[in-house]
Amino acid sequence: MRVLAKNTGSLASKPRRCGHRLAEIEIGAGPQGQFDAEHLKAIHRHLFQDVYEWAGHTRDERFVFSDGAIASEPIMRKADGQPFPNRPQIPAALRSIGTKPA
Repeated sequence: MRVLAKNTGSLASKPRRCGHRLAEIEIGAGPQGQFDAEHLKAIHRHLFQDVYEWAGHTRDERFVFSDGAIASEPIMRKADGQPFPNRPQIPAALRSIGTKPA
């Protein structure tokens, strides 16, 4: 059964179903790649495919839900008030993650 959540309200009412996906990644059965933007999106898609319909997509991508609703980029802020990267900053932010030393 595929459990989907379109917002935090509906997520709270659904069981979380990504633990087995994390285990798949840990044993090497998840997405393979170079830890670049596409690989990070593939990891997100793999982990959350049973939870979020938009799994694997970033806010800079236009997303159409199965009911035809279109996702738009929300203005999101961190707990300290600083904004998350916006539409033009997302690709560069993802690329920079892959170049940071572990």
